[in-house]
Amino acid sequence: MEVKHEKVFLSKLVTGEHTLTVHFDDGVAISTFTTTYKPVFGLATFTLPAAIKTVEAGAFEGNPAISAVYVPDTCTSIGANAFKDCTGLRQIRLPKNCAIDDSAFDSCTGLISIFAPAGGTTKTWADKNKIPFVAE
Repeated sequence: MEVKHEKVFLSKLVTGEHTLTVHFDDGVAISTFTTTYKPVFGLATFTLPAAIKTVEAGAFEGNPAISAVYVPDTCTSIGANAFKDCTGLRQIRLPKNCAIDDSAFDSCTGLISIFAPAGGTTKTWADKNKIPFVAE
C-alpha cells in the first residue's frame, strides 16, 4: 500500500543535539521521522529531504552551527523566523518559487547569498530584503 503524504514539513532542528525532525501528514495521523546530524568541524551543511514542502516557523531558529542549507524544489513555503538568529548561516539554496516570510532570515548576520533558479518569487523576495541573489 502506498501512502500519499499531503503535507510534509520540517518542524524543528534542536540546537546542540542537531536532531532534524520531519513530520509526514497523510491526512489521518502525523508520524515523525528523526535523523541526527553531527556537524563536522563546527559548522554544518544541511540538505533537507526531497519530500519537504514547508519549513515551519522557527524550524532552525537560533542555531549558530548551520553554515549552509539546501532546500529542495518541492518546498513551497518558509515560515516566520525559520532561520532567525542562525548567525553561522552563509548561504542557502531555495526553489525558484517559494513563499518566504519576511522574518524568515531575521538576524542572520552572516548570510552572504541566496541561490535559486533565475526569476520567480525567490529572487523578488531576495531583492526586496537586500540579500544578494545568485541565479543558478
